[in-house]
Amino acid sequence: MWRRASQQRSRTVKRSYHHGDLRAALIEASFEILAEAGLAGFSVAKVAKLVGVSSGAPYRHFGDRDALLNAVAEQASLEAVERIGTAVEAAGADPILRLSACAGAYVGYVITRGPAIDAIFAADLQREREGRLNTASQAALGMLRGLVSAAGGADSDTQFEQYLAMVNGYVALYEAGFFHATHYNAENIAAHAAHAVATLAAGWRSMPGLSPNPTASS
Repeated sequence: MWRRASQQRSRTVKRSYHHGDLRAALIEASFEILAEAGLAGFSVAKVAKLVGVSSGAPYRHFGDRDALLNAVAEQASLEAVERIGTAVEAAGADPILRLSACAGAYVGYVITRGPAIDAIFAADLQREREGRLNTASQAALGMLRGLVSAAGGADSDTQFEQYLAMVNGYVALYEAGFFHATHYNAENIAAHAAHAVATLAAGWRSMPGLSPNPTASS
């Protein structure tokens, strides 16, 4: 399912490199490789081949595979935050509608951009995070937690977990081909996710007992 979107990006990769911006072309090509092969199949050599440069050329900009993936994660984080922020502000003042808009924007972004977003959450990469990416990621998570808290009326880790499970569940269903028979596009799926999150958040308000914040057992 990701391959369809990645094919549309090939011309952008070549065009960026031919304009002399190799670093940007390598990052863009990385999105495509991740869409086709995922994190497990990602390699600097594949990225170099797609861009059309020698296997050693990327190392002039990135010290190793993880450094390139961290650059991809930073780009994905910045893009996602920009899209989500725009959608949230357009939703108005109602906290549930703002969280709903956040969900739709996130799901739409991930479907359109592919699983490069996974690089943001990869545990083995987080140990090597640079300051800029840490700052972008923390800002994004802080914004999201604030939206969840405002919609749910409480600062609950469980509500945050439920929100993440729902939006990433829609992404997982898309990746598995669940929506293929319906011919839904990214916009349709994002709208469904937004509606589901609005329903979830309304439930937090009407039945707060359904969203406890359990304590870990000793």
